[in-house]
Amino acid sequence: MYWELYFYKFYENMIPVLPPKHIWSSIITKINPEKPKISLWDNILLWRSLATSFVIMSLFLMFIVLKPFYQAEETLISIIQDSEHKPIWLINVSLNEKNIIIKTLNKPQQITAKQDFELWLLPKEKVKANPISIGLLPKQGNIKLRLTEKLAHLSNKNKIAVSLEPLGGSPNELPSGEILYIAELL
Repeated sequence: MYWELYFYKFYENMIPVLPPKHIWSSIITKINPEKPKISLWDNILLWRSLATSFVIMSLFLMFIVLKPFYQAEETLISIIQDSEHKPIWLINVSLNEKNIIIKTLNKPQQITAKQDFELWLLPKEKVKANPISIGLLPKQGNIKLRLTEKLAHLSNKNKIAVSLEPLGGSPNELPSGEILYIAELL
């Protein structure tokens, strides 16, 4: 502390001098530097977020656009014809959408008001099982039926049949009337 006392003598005789303003502001800036303001265009976080969003959106759109190309529609079709090969019903089974659309192409044979046509799924040739009712056929117009769990194993190895049943369909879950038509699912 001897040196402090030694230099103190010089300090007493000095006259204080203020530095010029531009030097003083430079000194303040060096002691307390301001963080530079980043403009929107220079914000790296913004650009990374936009790029990530763009990639995610592109993948999503690619999935939607390409979905029909890699997901093949599994459809089975059958045309039920009369003895003169005149088409009566068009059966369109969509396995993807799990529905059956039945279109009446020509008026079926005349039946009484107390009768209905019922569509049956016949078991595959090697399997010994009972036919499964698909539903009643329209006498005119179109209908859409839901594909049930019992019909989930439909394939082009099955055949379908149409029977003449009492009004409302077969009472015992088996064809009770005459089998009128048999057709293949293609």
